[in-house]
Amino acid sequence: MVNIQTADIMSDYFSTYSRNVRVVAWILRFIHNISNVNKLRGNLVYEEFKKAENLVFKSMQLRSFQDEKFLAKMQAFKDEEGLLRIRTKLGDSDEKEDFKFPVLLPANDVVVKLIREEHKKAMHAGSYILLARLSEIFWIIKAKKLVKQVLNECVTCKRYKSKHVEVPFAPLSRERVTQTKIFEKLEKRNSSLDVVLNSIQIYLVKKDYPKRLGHKSINTVKKLSQRYKTIAYTDGSYDKSLNKRCACILFILLDGEITSQKVSSGSIASNYDRELITIKETLFLPYELGY
Repeated sequence: MVNIQTADIMSDYFSTYSRNVRVVAWILRFIHNISNVNKLRGNLVYEEFKKAENLVFKSMQLRSFQDEKFLAKMQAFKDEEGLLRIRTKLGDSDEKEDFKFPVLLPANDVVVKLIREEHKKAMHAGSYILLARLSEIFWIIKAKKLVKQVLNECVTCKRYKSKHVEVPFAPLSRERVTQTKIFEKLEKRNSSLDVVLNSIQIYLVKKDYPKRLGHKSINTVKKLSQRYKTIAYTDGSYDKSLNKRCACILFILLDGEITSQKVSSGSIASNYDRELITIKETLFLPYELGY
């Protein structure tokens, strides 16, 4: 009579596996108290919970495994408590008894509740981790299918595995799709300041200038040049520091109008050449002298 009641309780009344086992444990305590003089009081202890769990396992095994051929094929045997266990190849190892001889369990609603609770204990781990944890104690029929069912029904896992909304790609900017020569457009992305300055100097030495500077490149040169307000030209003293290079490059690219002029007449061309030569000497002469 207890086995039938256990199966009914496990199937119908409570949604979690632990609550169902505790209810069976309270029923067993009630049976013990009405049958013995020494009454059990207080909260449930581990031994009572384990006894109730074994009773639940035996009840499921009696209802699901009646075929002797199937049990022989699975190499199942009964332990001293009457539980059906599987004889594995690890019988002579030093592992725990539950790992060497796992408990045989069917694929039913009670086992689904057990897997769901183990899934929560494993912090919503994936199928492989969950199967590994279960195989340390149980040999569940159709375990992969049941684990997949539990994972698909888990609301927490669904929320974290949901597909994010994909924003449609915006068209690339005109500067990125226009065909240009090498070093004609300069950008800066976590590179050193020397890379920006040297790229600009390649154009300056050829009487040319980049068609476009990225905002990061301009900001980098501006920030460093603003720390040094004095612009030094070829007056006999040469400085190898970056501030002079930044100041001169800003003069020719941003502050001055030399690069935006259309050199047509001889006077404008001579002024352009004279000012450009002065800046070139300031930029490159320290390196020629070895400073």
